[in-house]
Amino acid sequence: EKKTNEFMEEMDSVWVSLSAQIHEHINAFHRTRIEHVLADTFALYPVEMIADHLLIPLIGELRGDGIGQIAKQAFFSNVLQEYLQAAIYRQRQAAQGEKILLVSVYGNAVYSSNLESLLINYSCLVYQYQAEYLGHVDLKVAQVCAEALHAKIIVVIGYETLNPGELQLHLKSWREKSAIPIVLTGNLALVYPVLNLGEQEAIYPCTTMQQVHAALNQLVKG
Repeated sequence: EKKTNEFMEEMDSVWVSLSAQIHEHINAFHRTRIEHVLADTFALYPVEMIADHLLIPLIGELRGDGIGQIAKQAFFSNVLQEYLQAAIYRQRQAAQGEKILLVSVYGNAVYSSNLESLLINYSCLVYQYQAEYLGHVDLKVAQVCAEALHAKIIVVIGYETLNPGELQLHLKSWREKSAIPIVLTGNLALVYPVLNLGEQEAIYPCTTMQQVHAALNQLVKG
């Protein structure tokens, strides 16, 4: 247990240091240095750990209404988005596992949700899943796509403010019409316990990307 605590403390210091480096490069609007930090980090650590402990918290820290803050958001969003899209393209060539459909819902905060969705897409490809990210679509559209693609699992991503009643109706409708398991992540996972849907074996709320991959692994092996 002592060794575990020491390891966790060491990793916490790693994420703090990397976050400080990226913040410094964002403040200087230095694209190349950000890309170097990202490349080094992705080469050393699992994608889901990087997302949970570094990038998603960093994305949250950059939110703000000031002109300078919005400029930094826009700059980092573009750099990270381009980096992830290039990584996704490279990784897709080798993916041969189960087909997984990814969709975003409630797409008002495009800045945050698009980056987080790209992170999940990339992480699925790293684990060899054939992941298809459709962007922001209605769950009815997602159901048609999932069936057409013969997807084994659908991951529904939502990091914005949402209407729990609307989500409840969508999920009830989905369960009535489809047997494809649903993994919920982001704010969707946080509000799921209050939806009163009863026992739903095929719905998996996951508040972190590490939980998402544990659920995917369980479903694929099951």
